[in-house]
Amino acid sequence: MAYPSTASAEFLSTARAWIRQDGEVLALIRYSASAGSRDYELHPSPNAFASRLQSLPSRTCVTLLRGRHLPLRGTVDPAFIAAALSMIEPGKEWLVVSLHKTVAGSCSWFPHASGETVDELREALGDYAGRRLPWACTPTGSKTTTSSSPPSCLITTGPSSRASTSSPPWPPTRSLT
Repeated sequence: MAYPSTASAEFLSTARAWIRQDGEVLALIRYSASAGSRDYELHPSPNAFASRLQSLPSRTCVTLLRGRHLPLRGTVDPAFIAAALSMIEPGKEWLVVSLHKTVAGSCSWFPHASGETVDELREALGDYAGRRLPWACTPTGSKTTTSSSPPSCLITTGPSSRASTSSPPWPPTRSLT
């Protein structure tokens, strides 16, 4: 299946509109030929998102989810952990995405964790103690869209002709799935 390019006017226009309407988008970024390496990023600014797209290696797949998919936000403390644990449903995936970019030399990323169990969530949140972040059970943006509802998920890929001047990031992120 061929996806539109992240550089296409249609994709960029849709991303800008979604960010303006909803205040942010959640991007799942999957790097081509990188052993499943992926990042989750929240983007509240159309300009910052466009800049991020320009920095991605060629053929990177970007899945854009509109709306506020990570509803529980705050500083990770015992009350935050209790709220998150009370929201998790058996068998449902969850996702934690840091609001703060980690920078190490020329690499940068937004740390994230995901999993399916309460124990995994408790352990992951312990790693983020004292940090401000959003959390959610399975993001809902992948729902099937009918012709009468606006799309909530947009999948694109970076142009294969764009030269990449850097290797895909290999951040020491922690994925629990």
